[in-house]
Amino acid sequence: MIYGSKRLLFMILACTLPLNSMEFMKDYLDYSDEKPLPTIANDFVYGDGTTELTSQISEYENITAGKPIQGSIFVTHDSNNKVDIESFHLGDHRLYVNFVQTAPMSSTSHIVVSIYHFQLNGMSGGTHTLPPINVKVGGKLVRALPLTLEIPN
Repeated sequence: MIYGSKRLLFMILACTLPLNSMEFMKDYLDYSDEKPLPTIANDFVYGDGTTELTSQISEYENITAGKPIQGSIFVTHDSNNKVDIESFHLGDHRLYVNFVQTAPMSSTSHIVVSIYHFQLNGMSGGTHTLPPINVKVGGKLVRALPLTLEIPN
């Protein structure tokens, strides 16, 4: 069974964090906001494991019309499956990313999270729907869902 990213993170951390940290994570998992940060994930399962692609806009509350938009991509995958950095796309257009780091989910698992940063050109005020971000991981195409942004005028 595949769990959502937050629930999986909570279960992994439950084994390693002291109680006060666990209470903090519970608050994080239970938190809801009228206008949450846009984060889009889509799970894919295939023969040799699970891969999840999550995209997130940085400092969403500070987005203004015409200014570049910063974001992050988190690829959760088996360490044996290589992320093809040249294959990142936003819809049909190449998305240039900067590799940040790869971190293991635990010391006993082959599952890792590879983190990348990207920048989009500024956009006019209004509602914009970005096409899916996709990338090849272990030779398989992994795709997130489209992302909707509200940019103030």
